[in-house]
Amino acid sequence: MYYVYVLKDPRTDLPFYVGKGQGTRAYDHLNKNMQGKNTENPFKDHVIRQILAEGLLPDIEYVYHTDDEDDAYDYEAKLIKRYGRRRYDVNGLLTNLCEDNRPPHNEYSVERRQKYRDRMIGNKINTGRKQSESEKLLRAQSLKMAYDTGTRTVTERMRQASSETHKGKVISEETRCKMRDSAKKAKVAWKGKSEVEILGADKAAQKRAKLSSYPPPNRKTITIDGILYESIRAASKALGISEYKAGKLNDSKPQQI
Repeated sequence: MYYVYVLKDPRTDLPFYVGKGQGTRAYDHLNKNMQGKNTENPFKDHVIRQILAEGLLPDIEYVYHTDDEDDAYDYEAKLIKRYGRRRYDVNGLLTNLCEDNRPPHNEYSVERRQKYRDRMIGNKINTGRKQSESEKLLRAQSLKMAYDTGTRTVTERMRQASSETHKGKVISEETRCKMRDSAKKAKVAWKGKSEVEILGADKAAQKRAKLSSYPPPNRKTITIDGILYESIRAASKALGISEYKAGKLNDSKPQQI
């Protein structure tokens, strides 16, 4: 399912960006800017960060849904033409760089992307800025709504990208201390609470289902004196010994002297 969405400025209720996407695409612009990251469109980023600086969030309005990607591109282009683009059209409202984002398009050439990238080097718009409590609350509520409605999901591709990003990364001692302190606070906050209270009913059920799918220890294959047994229990019966002793005799387990 594809959709067309409009980002609106909550201060004026006017649109400033029109996009087409799937899944969580509509939230990507906001999430990247909250993390201090730049997208391929510095003009859109500037508007979003102005809104965030006032403790607000851009409004996301889904205006069209379809199973046909070309149909979604056509509707997106129609809206961009209707609202007009700043710097290109008289009285234009949008920060979109292109009238039609259907690939391939010449306006997003390598040279043009590099030009905008160079322009954003040294940008210190968020240097020294700290999120207010109201911003943190709004962000938490937005993410919770996205997860609850299923519009934000973690895909295998996202996990792989995250893995590649952090591969070989060295964590400083200062960061380790912060992580340790945060874990201690969380442990205190979770003490005496059930999994349902901590994770929520759905995630707690998913965790229980995942754990129940794992075989118990006595069903794991083991090797004793070079002979492979399908489980600790099978080895126990075949050798006439207890399961505890069979586990101790496992060849792959280091022997204590």
